[in-house]
Amino acid sequence: AVRVGSLAAALVLSAVAFVGLVGNSALSESEDAVHAGRWDIAETQARRAVRWAPWSAEGWQRLGEVEVALENPAGARDYFRRAIAKDPDNWLLWYELASVARGEERRRAARRVVRLNPLSAEAAEMRGVAGL
Repeated sequence: AVRVGSLAAALVLSAVAFVGLVGNSALSESEDAVHAGRWDIAETQARRAVRWAPWSAEGWQRLGEVEVALENPAGARDYFRRAIAKDPDNWLLWYELASVARGEERRRAARRVVRLNPLSAEAAEMRGVAGL
């Protein structure tokens, strides 16, 4: 029974490690593709990261960044909102949303940047957007 339990635990840990490896590898490949301006590869790898690491905001963030580069602000807003749903205390996600949002959503995102990272240069920029 001890051997079976140990084997089962080892298999579970191996599976968790494999999932983490695939998700992180996809994120890394997506980031490399962004730096190279290969938006198709960046998008494909970001989608792979979302599938393999569904708990992480990073795949959604990368998809938003790809949409910004492709000049699709509506798509970028959607992906940044999804990333924020996963990590609502990440000031950079709010900043990226503020960069593509309009109206009240933009002001709300700007206020969140200021609240989460008040001493940053980005917060100084967002104070004007938020009307603070």
